[in-house]
Amino acid sequence: MNRPHEGASDNKGVSGLTNKQIRHNAFRNIEGFSDTAAESTVCFFTTLVFITLIELGIVVFARMAGYHDYKPFSVNFYKAHRLALTLAVMRLAVYGLLLSTLSYFVCRNFMSFTFLDKNVRTNKFLYGHIRRLIIPCLRNSVSLFFLKVLTASPAAVSGYFMVKTYRTGVREDLAMWELFCFMLATGFTIVWISVTIHYHMSLCLVPYISRLNPRASFFAACDLSVKLMEGKHLRVFSFMLSIVPALLSGVLFYPLLIVYPFVTECRILLAREIMGAYWQDKIPAMVRRWEKQLARMEKQRGRA
Repeated sequence: MNRPHEGASDNKGVSGLTNKQIRHNAFRNIEGFSDTAAESTVCFFTTLVFITLIELGIVVFARMAGYHDYKPFSVNFYKAHRLALTLAVMRLAVYGLLLSTLSYFVCRNFMSFTFLDKNVRTNKFLYGHIRRLIIPCLRNSVSLFFLKVLTASPAAVSGYFMVKTYRTGVREDLAMWELFCFMLATGFTIVWISVTIHYHMSLCLVPYISRLNPRASFFAACDLSVKLMEGKHLRVFSFMLSIVPALLSGVLFYPLLIVYPFVTECRILLAREIMGAYWQDKIPAMVRRWEKQLARMEKQRGRA
């Protein structure tokens, strides 16, 4: 991402919106492009229904084929059937890529309509340059997922040791060193979970940085997100808490399907608020260059 002009704030939003103002603006923006919001919501929930039907079909097929011990929500089943575990991981990977691609298009459409790019040029450009635009964003999404898993793995290992030691202590007395290791693992798990949550919140701007500038590398996006999130963690946490009563009260007056576009729009406005002068969308400039290139090609064809 390019740096803002001199004199601009590094990590402060330019508008200073409160949580209430962001929620109000989100509802107002959704009303302005309600057709796009409805289409995105229907597409998202249709994808979820499609995934659910696939999993239900697998269960029905397994029962019809005589595999009555198929239990997709049982950990012991996957321990005893490594092939089923491999297939489940592969399906989850495909589902994740599908939902990530859908999330990219939905978020890009919302960003375009929110910030006054209310035409079909951006969508045509995105669909015509999938390898150039969407694949880098998906690659960054996958890298971000594995980075989060890697940073959370120490807490998972210590938590597993803590639970295992606790279960052993229920059946029999623990030795002094086992009790010491249990206390050490408990403290380490609590501290590392706090560190992991803090770090994961620091990376919450990476998807938006990648969507604003597809040419930004993953590590550059992570560094910028961590920099911009300095001192903003409580702001993000308080905003996410403020959404809950708004959603509960909104469901009473609006259809339930408004939850998905509302949350998406709120996150976009919050990211714009935090990034401030660093919010520099490169897609419109790329669209203009693409249109100029198409115009030159048409002129050359006309002369020929």
